[in-house]
Amino acid sequence: MKFLSKFIFLFFFFSVVTFHSCEKIKEVIPYVYVNFYVDLTDPQFIDLTVPGNSVKVTGGVKGLLIYRKTVGETDDFAVFDRMCTYELDTDCRIDVENTSSLYAKCECCESEFNLFGAYFESGVAKIPLKLYNSDYNVNTKILHIYN
Repeated sequence: MKFLSKFIFLFFFFSVVTFHSCEKIKEVIPYVYVNFYVDLTDPQFIDLTVPGNSVKVTGGVKGLLIYRKTVGETDDFAVFDRMCTYELDTDCRIDVENTSSLYAKCECCESEFNLFGAYFESGVAKIPLKLYNSDYNVNTKILHIYN
């Protein structure tokens, strides 16, 4: 009897783990090579000189959203793919209401994402947006975005 209860427990445990891992595979944003530089002295990127502002650029799967988190001793940026983590098979993209918005929202499923904390906020999407690496050179005012 003890063996049977352990078997049933292990069966359900592995079934749940397998089910959840299969579900997560469907929600992964495809890998796209990203490696480019943004010059913050370029007028196109003037909004990125102010913390809390964002700019949309091409790249990634459905475009990128560059968000300026802080300025000063620790200049910090967050760069997200605009592909919604819920609406993978559509032409939907995440967008911001205005350049100084803290939240990005999917235009189709209306899931909301916090840009400063880089996490899912509300809606049907349950995982955060894809985040790309970035390095900022304070002296040259060049932001390197890569994966």
